[in-house]
Amino acid sequence: MGELFPNSQGRDDEHLAEPPIVDALQLDRSHNTWVVTLIPEDLVSTREKELVTIPLTSPDGRRITLRVRRLSLLLGMNISGLFHGGDGDFVFVSEAGERRTLAQPQMQIDLSIRVYVELSDIAMTAQIAFACQAPAATVP
Repeated sequence: MGELFPNSQGRDDEHLAEPPIVDALQLDRSHNTWVVTLIPEDLVSTREKELVTIPLTSPDGRRITLRVRRLSLLLGMNISGLFHGGDGDFVFVSEAGERRTLAQPQMQIDLSIRVYVELSDIAMTAQIAFACQAPAATVP
């Protein structure tokens, strides 16, 4: 996982974590896919964000499902989506519409780190899926 502290010296492009980073994740039941918006590594794409759809039954889809289940257990809610809330914060959304943020005061640091580990794996899985699906012109 990338740094939890800014990785540059006052530049506009600094991150709290190194890409890849999940920007949004949504379960699309009508198409049996995960829809992931990610901030990719520069080696994978020069664009700021990329979108990838991953079938639930694919190895990558099953891996993301496993990670989302782990997140659901960690956060005590049935997660169907999430999005990056800025800086180091993420907003998790349940199927019932409940929302929880990583930055909530009751969130413990050890729990936050475990959540970041799961998010990091989802991001890398999505980036690899994107790289495998992307036309050669998109990848530098």
